[in-house]
Amino acid sequence: MYKQKNGIYYTPEEISLLVTNYLKVKFYKKNTPKKVLEPSAGEGSFVDSVIKIFGQNAQVYAIEKNLRILKKIQKKYSKIKNVSTQNSDFLDFSLSKKCHKFDLIIGNPPFVKKNNISKKQLKKGRSLYENNNLPITDFHNLWLAFVVHSINQLTDNGLIAFILPSELLQVCYAKSIRNYLAKRFQYIEVVKFNEDVFIDLQQNVIVLICKKRSKNKGLHYTLLQSSKEKKLCFKHLDSIKNIPMNCKWTNSRIRSTNQSFIDKLTKGFPKIDEICNSAAGVVTGANQFFLKSSNELSLLGISQYSKPILQKGTFVSNTINFKKSDFELINDQQKSCYLVDLTKTANLGKKLSLYIKSGEKEDIHMRFKCRERGRWFVVPNLQTGEGYFFKRIHKYPKLVKNEFNILATDTAYRVNMRCKIHDIYSLIFSFYNSLTLIQSELGGRTYGGGVLELTPNEFKRLPIPYTKVSKSIFNQADKIIRTTNDMEKLIDFVDDIILFKRFNIPKKTVVRIKNIRKNLMHERVM
Repeated sequence: MYKQKNGIYYTPEEISLLVTNYLKVKFYKKNTPKKVLEPSAGEGSFVDSVIKIFGQNAQVYAIEKNLRILKKIQKKYSKIKNVSTQNSDFLDFSLSKKCHKFDLIIGNPPFVKKNNISKKQLKKGRSLYENNNLPITDFHNLWLAFVVHSINQLTDNGLIAFILPSELLQVCYAKSIRNYLAKRFQYIEVVKFNEDVFIDLQQNVIVLICKKRSKNKGLHYTLLQSSKEKKLCFKHLDSIKNIPMNCKWTNSRIRSTNQSFIDKLTKGFPKIDEICNSAAGVVTGANQFFLKSSNELSLLGISQYSKPILQKGTFVSNTINFKKSDFELINDQQKSCYLVDLTKTANLGKKLSLYIKSGEKEDIHMRFKCRERGRWFVVPNLQTGEGYFFKRIHKYPKLVKNEFNILATDTAYRVNMRCKIHDIYSLIFSFYNSLTLIQSELGGRTYGGGVLELTPNEFKRLPIPYTKVSKSIFNQADKIIRTTNDMEKLIDFVDDIILFKRFNIPKKTVVRIKNIRKNLMHERVM
């Protein structure tokens, strides 16, 4: 997959053809869109598809900012009368007397994060947001501006079909655009892919289809999957009659009936934030410089200026209670599990001075977090937690007790109990029930490779059937995962004690809950 520096990932021909044909079958059986716009034409994948599917009846306008690429398109379509091209930034595009509004706007807008957007485009994007009564603080990516500007170019019965990052469905800054879309379109469809389409992108994508007017009103979910004949086909998943406002659109991962079922069961549970405090772990600003293995510390001659630290969740495996023996195993593997701590070091000796100078040669002291400090090499806020929740998840979320009293980087949230009526053993044990794990799947956001991440607020909002358990039950649970290396057996153990025995949820219902959880996880990591 060819990637440009400006965030364009060209759409595979197979996908653009499938999407365009899907639109024809579903929305244009009896007619053809008279005017079609591709606002970021690239090499013309969608232009090709529109011509093949709709023929000469559709007048196609292709806009491309890169002149070199546009010339390829112009050469390609030089003899085709129904294709017009324009070399410009789509954010500068405006309708004229010769160019009226469009029936269909289709394409794959550039994915460019705010810190990589040029100053000119950032200004244009913010202006678009402001002019459309959207909060400019929510303008975090270039594709957002393309969506907003495209809506303004549509006819009263127009349709948009864009390949977009799946973050549209879930991230906080996209809530305003979700609401904006919900107010302007009667029909919204989210098409998911069951495999990565843009391998190099490291981000999941969807097709967003929005139609201004429709008899079939609501929010619809569809899956683009491989058939037995290894052909891609569309499968309807679910529909919601009223397009939801002020919430995520992640229902694409779960049927509305199952969503209501889970919501009803978890309704009376307290939120994690009611039971414990949580805050980010240690922020070094440069892990590669500040985190060292024991051998590296010895070679530098600064072993006495270090503290044990967990750098990431993969350092914690097969346990829900991190002990000294677990740390020793990591240390024996020569992982970077020590933090260079110069908090109480007033006078720097020769070896420390050399270490600090080596960092300055690499401009570590100029990094944002480091340059904000009085002494750039002193990492602040070295606080441990009774437990740690690791915010990035592969298969299963990780909440562990910190028996070793070790530090953790900001890949984890440190957890401390709010009051004595609750304890860390019971919190961690209660967390590993299927209902809370389902809400983790639905409450977080997914990235490329099936990674799930929970922000601090998403973690705090998780419902949990907190159940007081003895230390012996907790230790039994820890023994299960240590001896079997099977998280499913741990979850079965917790579900039996909490869901079945304490909350009297029937066995058949517990099985249904487990199946929903397993399906969600499998869909994410497949």
